[in-house]
Amino acid sequence: MPEFKSTNTDPYTWKDYSDTDIETYVNTDGTWSAKVSCISNPSLSTPLQTFADEASASHWSRMNADRIMRKTLSELRIFIRNTILLEIYTLG
Repeated sequence: MPEFKSTNTDPYTWKDYSDTDIETYVNTDGTWSAKVSCISNPSLSTPLQTFADEASASHWSRMNADRIMRKTLSELRIFIRNTILLEIYTLG
């Protein structure tokens, strides 16, 4: 039996999730702005927020990107489960 190994052993994080678009940038007055958009479900996107520093903007962005990732993956899991159950009941 062949042995399968991954060349990338780093954990999958919010930075890798392709369903979010994160914008973080510095403003002319030295404050920072951030916005997190969900590509597949825009209703999960956040409005533009302003922060005193980069660390606060980055933390807020990470928290919201993680929230969106968990929500959309949960919705996908429920969809797949329901589809499988429907198929089982239809064939049964």
